[in-house]
Amino acid sequence: MLVVIGPGGGINWGTTQTMLRHNWQAFLQIRNSDTGGSPHPERFGSVHLWETFRCGGRCDGRILPIDIADVDHISPKSLFTWNFVTHQKNSFETVNGASWKIKEEGHIEAIDYSNLRRTMLLYVKKDNNTITIQLGPNKTKEYSVKKILTNNVSNLQLLCPPCNRSKGAVVD
Repeated sequence: MLVVIGPGGGINWGTTQTMLRHNWQAFLQIRNSDTGGSPHPERFGSVHLWETFRCGGRCDGRILPIDIADVDHISPKSLFTWNFVTHQKNSFETVNGASWKIKEEGHIEAIDYSNLRRTMLLYVKKDNNTITIQLGPNKTKEYSVKKILTNNVSNLQLLCPPCNRSKGAVVD
């Protein structure tokens, strides 16, 4: 579980997508993965060099400019389910990427949008499927569990638009 904390402590899909596109190689290193990586920038017939990605979809991994990438959930967000538990080792555990067990109190790993610094933040379960995250000494913010799971960078991949549409995706 890894989320991007945006300006003012926000967690939202726009910030997550922007961070992924502009820092894709760094996120691959964080995840210890080369899936979706590309060896080098390419020109694509232009005078400019373009950062690239390798599509994780059905097109057999074509390499395209990262600017056209769709950020996609590996486990579909429509299948997300969760239960709060009191005793387990990790704060967030999943069996298949869609079904989650979430400890009532724990830590969530976050990346600060402004400086790409990774940190562990304390959180506590609240009512109505929300958690409150401690963002600083005197600053907390409440988020829905659905929002946290939707913006979990560990469950995201880059796809070319045709591959994303071919699986029935709706682009947010």
